Amino acid sequence: MLGQLLPDSPGVRVYLVFAVVVACVALTVWLLAPLLVPLIVSVALYTLLAPLVNRLGHWGMARTPAVLLALLLVLLAGLIMLALIAPQLFDQLAALQQRLPGVVDTVNGYFQRLTGWLHAHSQLPPVDGQFFEMFSSYSGNLGKDVLLGFSGRFVQLTVILLLVPLFTYFLLVDYRALRNQLMSFVSNARFELAWLIYYRVSRQLQQYVRGVLLQSVLMASMTALGFGLIGLDMWLLLGALTGLLNLIPYVGPLMAMVLAAFVAIAQGGMDPSLLLAAIGVIVGAQLIDNVLVVPAVIAEAANLHPLSVIVGVIVFGNLFGFVGMVLAVPMLASARIVLSELYYGLRPPELQALR
Repeated sequence: MLGQLLPDSPGVRVYLVFAVVVACVALTVWLLAPLLVPLIVSVALYTLLAPLVNRLGHWGMARTPAVLLALLLVLLAGLIMLALIAPQLFDQLAALQQRLPGVVDTVNGYFQRLTGWLHAHSQLPPVDGQFFEMFSSYSGNLGKDVLLGFSGRFVQLTVILLLVPLFTYFLLVDYRALRNQLMSFVSNARFELAWLIYYRVSRQLQQYVRGVLLQSVLMASMTALGFGLIGLDMWLLLGALTGLLNLIPYVGPLMAMVLAAFVAIAQGGMDPSLLLAAIGVIVGAQLIDNVLVVPAVIAEAANLHPLSVIVGVIVFGNLFGFVGMVLAVPMLASARIVLSELYYGLRPPELQALR
């Protein structure tokens, strides 16, 4: 019935079906918006734990005990990490709350002196001091709003911590049955195409999730160690934020560099040595990441042009905030696979063998 309603032109059919798929995904995301964060975390955990659960199954353990054992190992690892770093991390977060106004004032003073020096040694006009007062007031209020918002999300964080294990458990236990049930709605004529699209998207997303999580952990570890060695305050918090922001391609590392630079300016004043050292830590970690990690685990999983990634990050960020910026690359990579396979799969039978 649906095939009879589609236009005869293969190109029109492809883009029409692709538009329907995109609309269904957008509707699903909109309906699941309140549960989007715990679902994303649960899918990431599923991607990481599925190989372990499958290995335990090959060793003769039943599916449910294998899932419970994997979740228990993750829980124990999480509790150990919290016991080791959580107290220091929260102390540094509290210190950032107290020092935020001073950080903004110090940065404003630094830019005032810099523009004054440029005016004295060039033809640039002087910058009105009211600009810095407005910037200071805006930055201070913005910082307070962000920190208050973070403090007010403890209830939401508690809900996430309760839902993530539940969602992860059911994904590990019932994902294959749910997948097969959804595949049963596909007609026999299009079953092979649907399975090929699912296989390619699933494989690429799993590679990307594992790679980007490994990349973020390595970035957090390298930058935290580097910040600690150069004596930068709040080194653990800054390292953790750098790893988190590294989930956002291109834009995230720049945001992390600006944050570390602000703290370095506030701590070192006009002495540029600490500022340059903090920037050098992030640049050095990025070089190691781009030389070793990205070619090995990221490049093949997200074969996208940098311009399309940047535009996607901006658009998805405007639509869905930080979560959208994180999801931009996997969503674009998945859309590229779906469109490519639809293009070849919906062509006439005599042309489908030509790729």
